[in-house]
Amino acid sequence: MGMAVSGNSLCVSSLCQIWRFENRLRPGEMYQDHDCLFVPQMSWITGDLDVYGLGLTDTNELIFVNLPYLS
Repeated sequence: MGMAVSGNSLCVSSLCQIWRFENRLRPGEMYQDHDCLFVPQMSWITGDLDVYGLGLTDTNELIFVNLPYLS
């Protein structure tokens, strides 16, 4: 599906949802030998949109593109 990264935010689309994760570690902080710990913060249920392109604007707003079904 789609993925977007900006700063400490990571957005991922699945079949019928978009998830937003935030890195909860400060610069230089470690958790079990990892320098990032992404924790889910929000999800949006999109239904059957087939989201494949995600992006975050300069103001950290989520935008996405869906692929319409052609018959």
